[in-house]
Amino acid sequence: MDLTMHRLHTRILIISTWTLLTALAPARLAMAADPKPAAKTPTMPQNWHDWAWSKAAPDIALVKQIEGMEWWKACIAWGRESRNKTTTRRGAALRDYLVDYKYINGVDLANVRDQIPEVGQTTCGVFAVLGQPDKMNRTTRANSQTAQIVFGQKNVYVYTLGRPNDDNGIVTSVQH
Repeated sequence: MDLTMHRLHTRILIISTWTLLTALAPARLAMAADPKPAAKTPTMPQNWHDWAWSKAAPDIALVKQIEGMEWWKACIAWGRESRNKTTTRRGAALRDYLVDYKYINGVDLANVRDQIPEVGQTTCGVFAVLGQPDKMNRTTRANSQTAQIVFGQKNVYVYTLGRPNDDNGIVTSVQH
């Protein structure tokens, strides 16, 4: 095969390839540009900082709602959410908020599904387990505050010890 014939075959091959590619290009672009992309659920943030900085609309709404709650109401809401069989976004956000702001501890995390408070839990953990108390009796001293948390309908009395003017003490005893 001489050089001229070789160049001719090369040009034909290039033109054929170009024609084929330009013919297929609109079809490939149509496949790549799906007009209705599937709605993606944002991944679950791993800590409160991630929740607070999330750009996902559901997370922004959750953060705003949780930060607007009184701490003890957030504790009660977390308790309700924790008793669900599956972890919800709201439950995870409440847990991460309460952990980050040190309202709950490891004992709370381990016992939140139980219906009886345990020694070592925080007051927040007690609220998560039993809900809102009927009464809370406090005694404030120079270096500490003790509280008796009364759940009269359930016949449960919880005693806590904490810092002065801090209502989220640690459970020292439970009477039921």
